[in-house]
This record gives sequence, C-alpha cells and structure tokens, in this order.
Amino acid sequence: MVFPIGKFRLAEGPFGGNIPARENDMTITTTSELGETIRNRRTSLGLRQQDLALAANVGVRFIVDIENGKETSQVGLVLRLLQALGIRLTAEMSPVPAARSASEESETFDPDNFTPS
Repeated sequence: MVFPIGKFRLAEGPFGGNIPARENDMTITTTSELGETIRNRRTSLGLRQQDLALAANVGVRFIVDIENGKETSQVGLVLRLLQALGIRLTAEMSPVPAARSASEESETFDPDNFTPS
C-alpha cells in the first residue's frame, strides 16, 4: 500500500508567475518523485543548484541530496526550498472513518481470548 506524502501545487513564488493550480496539481508518493519535482522546477526557472541554495538559504549539498531523493532530509529545510521555488505543499486527507457501533465493538479482536481455528 502506498501512502501519498501529499499534493504539491505550484503557486506564485519569487521565481515564478501565476500558474493555474488545478493544471499543475500532482501527487508525490516517494522522495525520488519529490526530488524530481524540485529539479524540474529549478531547471524550468533557469536556476543552477548554487542559485537555489542561495535563495533558500541552504547548502548546495542539500539541493543535490534532495534532488536525488534522499529520504532523511530535514522537513524545515525542504519547506524552505519549496517556498523558494514557489511550490506550495497542501495536505489532502482521507475522510475520517465512521464511529463503530456497540455490536462491532464486541467483535473487537482480543489477543488474550484468541483460539486459532
């Protein structure tokens, strides 16, 4: 099962103009996809990694790592980088499951009373 990280929506930022949000929505499910999105945005803006690092106040090594899908990057720095690129992170949440009824509660698995069939 894949749990999406979230949706990234391109928005107005220091390097870009107004871009229709619906047209550019994408679901990111891996750090590699996040890195690819960042790289694509950076290159479409004509920025070198050094330029982006300076604009986002992060190191060039951080840009290299995130664009290569590093899984252990600091969230705060990633958010700073997205902001510098004009990428807005929005959360898309699944509906909350309905409350269980009393009859369903009695059918709850009890490991202390489990008898294999």
